[in-house]
Amino acid sequence: NNIAVILPGMPGFANFYTEMANCLPEGIVYGIHMVGFDGSDALNSIEEIAAHYCNNIQAMNSTQEINIYAHSYSGVVLYELLELLKKTTTKIGSIVLLDSYASSLNGTKKDNAYFLCSLIKEQYELKISKKKIFKFCYKLQDQPESDMMNTLYKYLMKNGVKIDYKVFVRVYNLQKTSMEIKYKNPGVMDVDVVLVKSKNPLMEDEDSCLGWEPYFRKIKIIESDANHFNIIKTHYAKQWIKLL
Repeated sequence: NNIAVILPGMPGFANFYTEMANCLPEGIVYGIHMVGFDGSDALNSIEEIAAHYCNNIQAMNSTQEINIYAHSYSGVVLYELLELLKKTTTKIGSIVLLDSYASSLNGTKKDNAYFLCSLIKEQYELKISKKKIFKFCYKLQDQPESDMMNTLYKYLMKNGVKIDYKVFVRVYNLQKTSMEIKYKNPGVMDVDVVLVKSKNPLMEDEDSCLGWEPYFRKIKIIESDANHFNIIKTHYAKQWIKLL
């Protein structure tokens, strides 16, 4: 009878998580969009994003325990969110991190462009190799910041993406603002978490806990055959949900 709350990764659109939501065992599932996907200004601090999530959770007026599923970027928001929820009557059940990296905010301009291209590649099922995307993004890092968005858009259109320019601008600006936030996790969260991690790492040179070991009381690791993006799709979601 618990309630599930899905906190999305980039580009912050909870509707992308419909397949995963349909697989979850909780009776009620909520997804919370990040601010900015609808064209409004993206939030520019982790504390503001946490407050946005907290306000939405509070608005549910639930007396049941809430299980939190945080994918990718949203894992970085957890500390501030949990601190806010401590001051409320909300009961938190389990916390599941979905291929979330503690170092998400340490990416370079090249890393962030690679992530955005890979995300769109997955959504549109493009037949571009990771190697080609990486090579393009490596060259992109030498371009002026003012040219990056249009260069990225032209590259994606050339490779088969049919996305409205205004929508792309929203996605680009939300990701850019969010990834440029300066934040350092203040300390240990006195909670246990489950970390579902992909066997196909998005980022190299991370430890087995994707950098989270210093920040949680205990971490249970579940490995998934999925990649960073399709870990929320039906086939893979069913697999890791069985192991929770």
